[in-house]
Amino acid sequence: MMLSGGTLDGARILGRKTVEKMTTLAIHNLPDYCWKANTPDRYGVGFDMRSGPAFTHSPGTFMHEGWGYCSLYMDPKEQLTAAWFVPFAKNEWFPRAQYSVQNIIWSGLL
Repeated sequence: MMLSGGTLDGARILGRKTVEKMTTLAIHNLPDYCWKANTPDRYGVGFDMRSGPAFTHSPGTFMHEGWGYCSLYMDPKEQLTAAWFVPFAKNEWFPRAQYSVQNIIWSGLL
């Protein structure tokens, strides 16, 4: 539904403008303290818009990560949605558990 502009099987679930706001950077010039990142400009209204050279997903990909290393990533360019859960390796934030899985999934597109 999110990759289809708010529709699913021909039925409108969310308004087009709602989906645009949820998937466009909306919070500017504020640091993100999540997982001690301290990086600005990462969030839309509802989704994380993280990007950079460490990621293989397309620009414009939006995602949400939850407790327990669970992730939901949606890549509009590739029309790809991926969800996964990686068990804890430590009792603290362990980025390799998240980002390595994401990079393995998207490497199949290269």
